[in-house]
Amino acid sequence: MNLQELSCCYFPTTVLLVDDNQIFLANLSVGLDKQLSFIQTTQPETALTLLQKATLLNSLSQTFTSTPKAHDDLANTQPLDKLVNTNISSIFHNVYNANRFEYISLVMVDYNMPGMNGIEFCTQLVQQNTFIKKIMLTGEATHTTAVNAFNEGIIDKFIVKNTPTMLADINAAIYQLQGQAFHRISQPVIHSLASDKQTLLLNPNFMNFFNGLVQQKKIVEYYLLDATGSFLLLDSTASPTWLIVKSVDELEKNLAIAKGNQAPASIANALKKREKLPFFLTEQDFDTPVDKWESCLYEAKPLSSNEGYYYAVIEGNMKDYLDMEKIVSYKNYLHSLVI
Repeated sequence: MNLQELSCCYFPTTVLLVDDNQIFLANLSVGLDKQLSFIQTTQPETALTLLQKATLLNSLSQTFTSTPKAHDDLANTQPLDKLVNTNISSIFHNVYNANRFEYISLVMVDYNMPGMNGIEFCTQLVQQNTFIKKIMLTGEATHTTAVNAFNEGIIDKFIVKNTPTMLADINAAIYQLQGQAFHRISQPVIHSLASDKQTLLLNPNFMNFFNGLVQQKKIVEYYLLDATGSFLLLDSTASPTWLIVKSVDELEKNLAIAKGNQAPASIANALKKREKLPFFLTEQDFDTPVDKWESCLYEAKPLSSNEGYYYAVIEGNMKDYLDMEKIVSYKNYLHSLVI
């Protein structure tokens, strides 16, 4: 997974393949990346019905927008008043949605189909105002038609069939457009944070750092935890990694709170020297007395790509924040498709 833009969440989704040629579909399915989930049909009408029931934006955006609950001064290290109706703390709850991998985020359709060609099919999707990404497979003879459809916004990408690089182009395009689908879904959250000086979500250097961590830990899904840029990340087995990021301003506010409440010297010194950074996720965390903050402190490292920020990476189910028995891993989901 190599991300061009950071979103407030990402997880593997399903690709819908539409082609009236069953043999071509069978051959195509063999050439797709083995980590992709897909379904296929030879009937455009059937595909449109499926897509009407699988609008990724509508399903997810509702979980991103609700009135945030204000906490005390400790919680106000994040500018909750700027988040409008965005409840960031609820985003990671999507890990408990056992059906999340079944969402269709992208459809790939052949241009040359009887009864309804690829452009007519995609035009109907545009008219339905779906936010599903669209790839059209086309032949050399219809190249100009495909270019026009792309320029008019009817399709997001076109790929010429039966070329030596067709399968590689398809796999690359799928991952790219699935990422774009999540970025579009994330726009209400990203826009609400755009004026927040603390956030790193729009910072190219942080994005490079994040991509490196994703590659290193073989992450397949992630969820934003706070406005600065902390994330919960999961690999294909649903093993969690927590990326906690704090600005110097946030750490200074935490230090002032600790000192103002007579925190033990060990805690105050760790915060002052920036050896540790605090992370509060649950209501219980926010209510933790400062003399008990030790359980909420994690080893801090300077974020070299972004001066003025520190981070911590914690592997495993930190403080049992997650109910692991309720999380379906992507590996198990893929396995269930072939049983």
